[in-house]
Amino acid sequence: MQTEENIYELLKQGEIIKVEEALASVQAWNEKLIILNRLVKIFHTEVESGSEYTVFDYSVNMDVLAEHFTKVKLMLRRIEFDMPKEAINEFYDYCEKNKVSVYMLASMVLINTFYKEKVCKGLIDLYKEKKGQKSGEAEYFANLLKYIREKKSDDNECK
Repeated sequence: MQTEENIYELLKQGEIIKVEEALASVQAWNEKLIILNRLVKIFHTEVESGSEYTVFDYSVNMDVLAEHFTKVKLMLRRIEFDMPKEAINEFYDYCEKNKVSVYMLASMVLINTFYKEKVCKGLIDLYKEKKGQKSGEAEYFANLLKYIREKKSDDNECK
């Protein structure tokens, strides 16, 4: 089994595949390892989708990544809890400045929010306001909203 320090060293070297392999053998998970595991999954989605920037372009330092992940997650929840427009604009500016992908945001919507539809609608509105009615981001979150609603409908059907 790889030690946590060895995993973080592989990360610093940019060895994402080796990090993923090492994570597969982790027995004792902690918050940072859980975050790293999520970030590796997000990274794969970003690469498969042809994203210009990936989460590991932000940093390969685990402490920096954990702080970034937590900050994005908490700032995203500003939409969920009806924070003032200025706070939501601060979230948007942070995401733009740090090139946070829609894939990272979508992962957080699906896993870290209680009111997924509400947050999706908020993201759609935010990106329409900031980037235009037909922005790729707004369309992406509209598709995510459709997926969430369909999944919710499937979950509610009698079996």
